[in-house]
Amino acid sequence: MNSLHIAADHTRAQPNVFANKTWQYQFRELPFVIEEKRLKKMTQKYQVHCEKTIQHWNKEKNSEWTCRFFSAAKLILSATSHINTANVIEDKNLQITSPYLRYYALLSLFRTVCYTLPETKWDDGKLIRLSHDNAAKLTFSYLEKFDDDVAKKVKALFKELKNKRELTAYNGCLVETDLTENARFLSICCLLVEMAQFNSELFEVALFKNTKNEQKEFSLLESDLDKIAFFQTENYLSDGDNYQLCSLAKKHPQPKNLMVLMANGHIDARLNWWVGQDDFNEHSAEHFLGNRRIIFDVP
Repeated sequence: MNSLHIAADHTRAQPNVFANKTWQYQFRELPFVIEEKRLKKMTQKYQVHCEKTIQHWNKEKNSEWTCRFFSAAKLILSATSHINTANVIEDKNLQITSPYLRYYALLSLFRTVCYTLPETKWDDGKLIRLSHDNAAKLTFSYLEKFDDDVAKKVKALFKELKNKRELTAYNGCLVETDLTENARFLSICCLLVEMAQFNSELFEVALFKNTKNEQKEFSLLESDLDKIAFFQTENYLSDGDNYQLCSLAKKHPQPKNLMVLMANGHIDARLNWWVGQDDFNEHSAEHFLGNRRIIFDVP
C-alpha cells in the first residue's frame, strides 16, 4: 500500500471489484494504494454527498453536471498530451520545458478531481476557471479523506514541480528527470484520474437510482454551453468544445462517468496533434506517437 509505483506495470491484474462494488473501470492504482476499508468509507461518504446533490434533480443540475464531467474528461486528455510531450522532450534532451508540462498536467488533474466533487459549487460556471491554488487545496483536502500519507506525497510532488518550473523560468537551468521520478509522477497522475473516475461512477449510479422512474427530458442549457465554449477567454470561441459538448448531450441526456465520455470524436480532437508516419519519416514518427493510455485507459 501507498507505494505509488504501480501504474507503470500494465501486466498486473487490474481489479474492478472492491469496496463491495463492481466498477465499470479496471483500476490500475486506486485499490492498490488506498486500503479497502478506507475505500468503503469514502464510497459511503461520497454517496451521501451525491444524494444531497441529486435531490430535486432538474434541467439546471443536469446541464451543470454534464458540463462538469465533459470538462473533467477533456482535462484528462490534456494531461495525457502534456505527459507525452514531456516524454518526447526528455528523450530529445530538452528538459528545460519538461517542468512546465508536468506541472500543468498535474494541475489539470487537480481540476479534474475538483469538477467531480459535489461539495465544490458550480457557482454559475466559475468552477471551470478554478485557480491553481484553489484547485490544489481542494484536491489535497479530498485526498486527506482517503489517506493522509498519500495526500502528503501528492503535495510534495506538486511543490517539487512548482519549484522546478520557477527554477527553469528564472534561471534557464536544465532540470533532469530520472526514471524513478517519472514512475512516481505517472503513478500519482494515474491515482488522481482514478479518483475522478471513482467519483463519476458513484455519481452516475446514484443519479440513475434517483431518476430512473421519472419521464423527464433533460437538455444542455445554452448558458452552460457558452461557459464551456468560452473557457479560456471571453473573446475566443472554441468551436470544437461547442460541437463536442452538444453531441455528447444528445448521446447521453444525463451525465455519464468519465470512461463513457471517452468517445472517439472527443479523444481525436485532443490527441490529433501527434503526427503519423505519413507526416515524417519512420524514425521521426516513432518519437511522436504518444501513449494515450499512459494514465487512463483511453480507447
